[in-house]
Parts: sequence; structure tokens; C-alpha cells
Amino acid sequence: MTDSSVSTYNIVGNGSGLVLNISATSGVITGTPIIVSPGNGYAIGDVVGIVTSDVSSQTGSNARITITGNNNSVDTLYLSGVQGRTFTTGIGVSYYNDAGTLVSLASTTIRSFSEPNSDNQNSGNYIRVSHFDHGMYGNTNQIIISDTESDIAPTTLSATLTAEEVSVISIGDTSNFGTFEGVSVNVNNPGYIKIENEIIAYSSVGNGTLTIATSGRGID
Repeated sequence: MTDSSVSTYNIVGNGSGLVLNISATSGVITGTPIIVSPGNGYAIGDVVGIVTSDVSSQTGSNARITITGNNNSVDTLYLSGVQGRTFTTGIGVSYYNDAGTLVSLASTTIRSFSEPNSDNQNSGNYIRVSHFDHGMYGNTNQIIISDTESDIAPTTLSATLTAEEVSVISIGDTSNFGTFEGVSVNVNNPGYIKIENEIIAYSSVGNGTLTIATSGRGID
């Protein structure tokens, strides 16, 4: 049985729009799916699943299809660590290939995955630790990272912060608190500070004060 124009969804990767013709025998996908629409932004190693509502039986689960080639073409660049920065449009993007040749991309899509509250690994709520002898390889392993400090210079409180305070924090220097993850602090992109062992979310910066966000005390 062959199903035509079956949509896919991402399991690994950030591409979109891949549509396939899929053949199955006794409920098991056979052969290599035929690409109807290649979509955009897929990289070798990405994994997609199929939308079962697009197949004739409208049943099934756990299908996994791995992207193994891209016809030596690149149509999307994924940039990390650029939140809050601006780009000049209309300028071509070039890169050096494996042979060291400068290749110009006539048409380039730039996507940002650093929006606040995103679950993407570039969103700002993930960290990468290079520690190759940790021995933590199972998906049930848990690790605690402790005694780490921010690279932002600390400041001091200018007034006592009580356990009941939910409005403002008075601090001596607010110069480093206006942005968080490259974007101005606001109610939709709160900043976070650590006072002793408590992490507190704040939603705006005033003259020597930080406004505590709604339910901002005792984060995490």
C-alpha cells in the first residue's frame, strides 16, 4: 500500500515542510520514501515522524525516518547566541566549503531560535558543559552542577529584602540588569537574579530597584 503526500513532524532537527510518498507492507514502512516536497531547513541526521492522519489507515506509531542527504545544498542557516542583535538585510551570505573554497549563497533563510521561553537548546535556559570523563551517559542519570557563579559582576542590596516582599528589590547598582539573554527585561522576558540561595524573577528595572515579577519569588 502506498500513501501519497504524507506530512511529517520533527523528532530531531528544525526543518519544516517535508512531504513524502510512503509504501508499507503489513503495517511496516518498506523501501525509501519518495520526496514530494523537500521543505526547508533539514540537515543530515535529522529525524522525522509521519502524520498518521495523512495515511489511509490513519493508525500506526513510532515511525522514524532519518535524513541522510541534502543534495549538497544548504537553504537555511541556524544561528545561536544572536538574540537581541540586528542584521543588515540584502547582504549575501557566504561560507567556506570542505575544500576551502568560498561559496556564495544566493538565497538564504535566517531563523532565530533564541526567543524567551522557548524550549530550543539556544533559548537561554540550557547550558553546555565540556566535561568528558563524567561517566553520565544513561537517560536516567542525573547530575547536579553546584558552586557556579555568573560572569556578571555582583552588586549589593541597599535595603533588607524580607521573605514576604513581592514588589521590589532595592540594589546598589542596576546597570547590569536592563537586559536578559540579549533582550530588554519586561513582563514577557523577565530577568533572573540570585540572592543567597534564592533565584528571583524581575520584570522591570527602576532607579535603584528591580520590580519582582508575578510569582517571581523562589523560582526553581
